[in-house]
Amino acid sequence: MKNALLILVMLLVASVLPAQDGLYAPVLPDDIALVRVINASGDGGAASTPIGIDIGTVRIGPVFSGSGSAYHPVRPGVYVIFAGGFREPLTAATKTFHTILVTANGINILRDTH
Repeated sequence: MKNALLILVMLLVASVLPAQDGLYAPVLPDDIALVRVINASGDGGAASTPIGIDIGTVRIGPVFSGSGSAYHPVRPGVYVIFAGGFREPLTAATKTFHTILVTANGINILRDTH
């Protein structure tokens, strides 16, 4: 009986180990910032227009209303973000996480903490 219980515990632990890979944020290289986009500009209906944002050579989108993108790596630097007829500067420093929140009233750039 002890052997069966030990085998069961070992199988349970082994099945959980692969799931821990996504548990923590990735370790960032020294020359990268991570940026994501959240589109809160409309009601999320079928008529809502998805947005796309270019940050240097990186294209994030389309991001539909009421949803967000994954984080994308970008080179550190100062960028001008254009979306929905608005523009806002983004200063992406090394090893930082940023969220670009696009609303009907403008663009908000948030520095995320991890």
